[in-house]
Amino acid sequence: CDFTDFPDNQDIIDMIQAKSSSILALLDEECRLPRGSDNGFCQKLWKSFDKHARFKIEPRKPTSFCIIHFAGSVSYDTANFMDKNMDELGELLKRALASSNNKFVGHIMELRS
Repeated sequence: CDFTDFPDNQDIIDMIQAKSSSILALLDEECRLPRGSDNGFCQKLWKSFDKHARFKIEPRKPTSFCIIHFAGSVSYDTANFMDKNMDELGELLKRALASSNNKFVGHIMELRS
């Protein structure tokens, strides 16, 4: 396998998950707002990435955007993004943490109850 055959996707990775000014950072920010909304999140994305070469706005769809991946354009609808981002810990993870012998982890789990 020759790695020169694959495009560098670092710009897409940074756009999605960089520590600041990324799609995920903006999603977390919108979730912390008292009146945050999926539409507000999408509008922030449009403003933040409108000039990014790998980001495309879908003006007829106010809650949608596209990311142009190396294999093609993928459309995302932000409906329920905030709900999914605020999901509770998964049940398996909760059980694993609850069964921990670590006192600190046990104390955290008691606080969550």
